[in-house]
Amino acid sequence: MTLGADLSPTPGRPQFLGIWRLLTDAGTMGGPALLSLVTALATLSAGIWATAALGFLGAGVLWYWIPRATPGSAEPAATRA
Repeated sequence: MTLGADLSPTPGRPQFLGIWRLLTDAGTMGGPALLSLVTALATLSAGIWATAALGFLGAGVLWYWIPRATPGSAEPAATRA
């Protein structure tokens, strides 16, 4: 939630944080659901690998789209285009 509050635009902050929370809760529910689904269709090992792949994909998305803060500054650096 801290990351969402830091990146939310001033106008429309409640709506932004509401959507942020919805997506966070969907991910919290989706992780165990993905593991259960893949385990039911294949094996537990395949389910674990699918969950790990999704985790690395999420880390890549955060690395690409979350701006880096400059040292000693409270403001984040410019985002990538």
